[in-house]
Amino acid sequence: MGFFGRFVYSDGAWGDAAAAGEYLALDVHDSSVATVDYAPVLEGSSGRCFLGYEPRHYFEDETASDPVDPAAEARGLISWAAHVTGENVPYEAVKQLLADPKGAEPADVFVEDTSEKLIRLLGLPVPPDLAPTA
Repeated sequence: MGFFGRFVYSDGAWGDAAAAGEYLALDVHDSSVATVDYAPVLEGSSGRCFLGYEPRHYFEDETASDPVDPAAEARGLISWAAHVTGENVPYEAVKQLLADPKGAEPADVFVEDTSEKLIRLLGLPVPPDLAPTA
């Protein structure tokens, strides 16, 4: 069985409460899917993307999630980081971490590893309870 966890960054700290205002929420499911929700949202992005696999590919069910535009969401996360943490994050570095919209196998075996990479890129501390996989 893989790792499951919810982490919400708001007001300068990680917690697990529902988010409002400026936040980044990370929901890890079975070490294979991480849903990333964030606000504020850049126009053209949805405020939601995935790491590892998109749920529709992981569960082999097209209704499990809407398709995501990784280019738009990478720009959205970059904008979020600039606004919230002041980090200037490289576009390609973010985009390569996002789940492939066609369902290709992710580079990392455990989505926790990808999550940690994204969190660090965005200029955030890694949540203490994000399970190490090594």
